[in-house]
Amino acid sequence: MPRIGSEIKVNIVVNRFKIYILCFECVKIEIVSSNGLATRRAPALVQVRIEGPVLLLMGPIGLFFARFSRYLRGCGIPVTKVRFPLREFGFPADVCVPFREPMEAWRPFLRQLLQERGIRHIFMYGDFIIPHRIAIEEAQA
Repeated sequence: MPRIGSEIKVNIVVNRFKIYILCFECVKIEIVSSNGLATRRAPALVQVRIEGPVLLLMGPIGLFFARFSRYLRGCGIPVTKVRFPLREFGFPADVCVPFREPMEAWRPFLRQLLQERGIRHIFMYGDFIIPHRIAIEEAQA
């Protein structure tokens, strides 16, 4: 059973989206799928109820988001990972959606992805980089 080493710093609920901004604090997160049946639960200090597909943006350096993706999928939660040109690795091909365009194309790309995949939850590491700020703005629109 994977251990998730992060803490939810900010949980923003806007419109139909839930946005989770993670900070690295070595605290486990327990994921409960929308049907309440998560057979792969680990003891946790923070519990997050996932009701719908998840979008992963940029995670911390290392395999954290890749392990997190496997954990979510093991709980039956659909996952989409935007692959930025940062050489992120550890994700299965069917989860990844590449983004290699200029940053001006990010907003319409994200808007379309959120709509097409029915994304309900967005996970990101920090809120200080441009793609993450735009994602928060789009969720608030």
